[in-house]
Amino acid sequence: MPHFTQHKRLLTGTFCLTKQELLCLLDETDREIMELSMQICSNGTYDFDQAFGKLFAWCQKTM
Repeated sequence: MPHFTQHKRLLTGTFCLTKQELLCLLDETDREIMELSMQICSNGTYDFDQAFGKLFAWCQKTM
């Protein structure tokens, strides 16, 4: 997810080589979305309605 990496690099000047490094730098909401994305990409189980709600709220805040 280059969006998160590029965004954090622009704000802090820090470039993260891994998603795990990036997780440490994100605020709580961004970290939850990143963790959710990683869980979905690894075929982990998740509650669709809860995931949708979190992502929708994050998009509203971000945009």
